Amino acid sequence: MQKHIISTSDSNSMRGVAIVLIVLHNLIHIFHPLKENEFFYHPHNASGFLNSLHTFSDTLWLDILSYLGWYGVVAFLFLSGYGLVRKYEIGGSAAGESFFQFMKYQVKKILLLLFLPYLCYILVSYLCFGTQTSVWQALSHLCLVANFWPNQITPGIYWFFGLMVQLYLCYYLFFFKKSILPLLVVNVVSLVAMVLCIYYDQQYPLLYFIRHQCLGWFLPFSLGILYARYNLSIVFEAYWKNLLMFIVGSALLIYANVNAYLWLFTPVVSIALAIYGCELLKKLKYSHQLVIYLGSISAFIYAIHPIVRMVFLGKIHPQTMLSIFLYLLISILLAMAYKPVHGMICKLLNKAKDKKE
Repeated sequence: MQKHIISTSDSNSMRGVAIVLIVLHNLIHIFHPLKENEFFYHPHNASGFLNSLHTFSDTLWLDILSYLGWYGVVAFLFLSGYGLVRKYEIGGSAAGESFFQFMKYQVKKILLLLFLPYLCYILVSYLCFGTQTSVWQALSHLCLVANFWPNQITPGIYWFFGLMVQLYLCYYLFFFKKSILPLLVVNVVSLVAMVLCIYYDQQYPLLYFIRHQCLGWFLPFSLGILYARYNLSIVFEAYWKNLLMFIVGSALLIYANVNAYLWLFTPVVSIALAIYGCELLKKLKYSHQLVIYLGSISAFIYAIHPIVRMVFLGKIHPQTMLSIFLYLLISILLAMAYKPVHGMICKLLNKAKDKKE
């Protein structure tokens, strides 16, 4: 087994697949009866999915995307941890940066991505549906703390930005150029907290809250840090071995969902699937190039697609493959249009900053 450095194209390939899964999942799981176990574990969701697989249900492709599509989030968290180490520990980009400089850069990056799409979301929701966004809701999103009120997040998709701020904070304070010990401690605390929630509270309100915070997502983020820091590798030179591991991993991911405690460790398997899937896609030249491009604009797709989803759910009521495909295509096209606008805004802000200095 060779050493494996995830290149920029590899990272974008994984992000490209992940963003397609997330975008489709975020639409389908709203109108489709089969729900996922993303923030809590309900046995009937898992049994419903397994039954769909065993019987080859007519809605099997919807069931797969609805139930498993959210694992794209896990891939993003893994790649975030990996990228931070490659940039700030191995690349040395953080040399001389203070905590406030580091956090200012990360928060600014997220807000510049979120601000315009969120304003558009507020405008479209009012003009098309007469829905008014309260000042409190807007501030909670723009201050990146909406995930502290998980039952009141609208749109719920944007909880991820608050999660990333928490992980950036923890990375600098506890993990950046530190020993492995703090990483192990926070993961033990995280897993123990979630195990206790599953064991003592079958309704899962506390688990639901934890899974909206960094405490519920340290595992995939930490695996990204370890993978980069220690030059770990799970890939093989032989194509058939990677294919075999992908098939075995797919089966493990599906059947690990039959138990609440095994479910807590499914991010490990889904990350392995993302890595093996990336290696397999390299044999499909044009598909690989497409997902690499989608990965390069994945942040813009993520920020834009809640607006498209709102319109499709409120006006079009998607049920067919064609309508779902159109939703994905429109999200991608709007993200392509938003990317240069975002770049222009960043340039204008940088020019204004340079003039002040």
